[in-house]
Amino acid sequence: MSLCSFTCGALRFSTGYSRHVSSSSLILEPIRRNSTRCSISKQSRCTYPRMYKTTVALADGSTITVRLNQPRKIIKLPMDVLQLTDSERRAIWLGRRKKVETLDESHIEDNFDAGKYWTK
Repeated sequence: MSLCSFTCGALRFSTGYSRHVSSSSLILEPIRRNSTRCSISKQSRCTYPRMYKTTVALADGSTITVRLNQPRKIIKLPMDVLQLTDSERRAIWLGRRKKVETLDESHIEDNFDAGKYWTK
């Protein structure tokens, strides 16, 4: 083992162990305090290990990219209806209404003859 550096009262060797200098003896502690340590009940991190890129569409039309813990493609934020003009508010309301298609009876031609399908 070769001595690399002496900083802040701790000796660091090339093996990856930290040795604290004390008057009585050298104490060996492995440097393994990271996210890959073993955990019995759950991960002890407050952030999720896998974050998905998501596009957020703001009310003014601009977009930003954020990271979420759930996979989503796009999030569209609602617009403030109170700040719109009356014509814009009416256009949004008409777009949200249920569209009902009506059949025009004059265009339906009924030329079906059931007698052609009878056999004698």
